[in-house]
Amino acid sequence: MDTSPQAESPAFLFMPEKAVASSNRRFLVYSRDHGFEGDPAGMLAHDRITWPGGVMTGYVTWIPRQMESFRLANPEAFHGDHLADQDAFTSWLEAKTAPTPEVIQVETF
Repeated sequence: MDTSPQAESPAFLFMPEKAVASSNRRFLVYSRDHGFEGDPAGMLAHDRITWPGGVMTGYVTWIPRQMESFRLANPEAFHGDHLADQDAFTSWLEAKTAPTPEVIQVETF
């Protein structure tokens, strides 16, 4: 049973992305790569503005690009199109040097 303060907070229950951001090692790398190292809440706040209506869109579009780079460098971690070595992928992400944050222009209508 989760007894963390977040588990008891009603606001937390309606924001599952906060649970992902605070505990997902890959999201922490995404945050770092976009200039929010150690601040997943800041990354979420940024993405909430950048991706209105889809706060996790930035992460969801970033992760497959990373996986493709990993596939090219580590084809043995895959069985066909399936990533078989999840731990190797996560470790690879964490070991990468953070790039200059990419700037994404979002066109609003």
